[in-house]
Amino acid sequence: MGSPPIATRLLSLHAHGVAYLLDKAGFAEYSIEPVGGYFRLLARRMLNGLQFFGGLWFAVAAIFLVPPALVLPWFDSWIATATLHWDIYA
Repeated sequence: MGSPPIATRLLSLHAHGVAYLLDKAGFAEYSIEPVGGYFRLLARRMLNGLQFFGGLWFAVAAIFLVPPALVLPWFDSWIATATLHWDIYA
């Protein structure tokens, strides 16, 4: 098995990879800004996981998932370079 194509490798969570792809696509002016890191992503996934529970199980799952999901985004400020999600304005 070979390595993945260059677009897949460059796009894997790096602003420079996204900028390279936008340049190759012909975008002239754009701004790339980080909007969250690993812990924010983890918090969103925990809250999204609640949709798989119903009835009483939803309340039980919410007790365990909601408090950490509300606290986790604060940890992103500790890791300034861990940016996973980017907003691109063209």
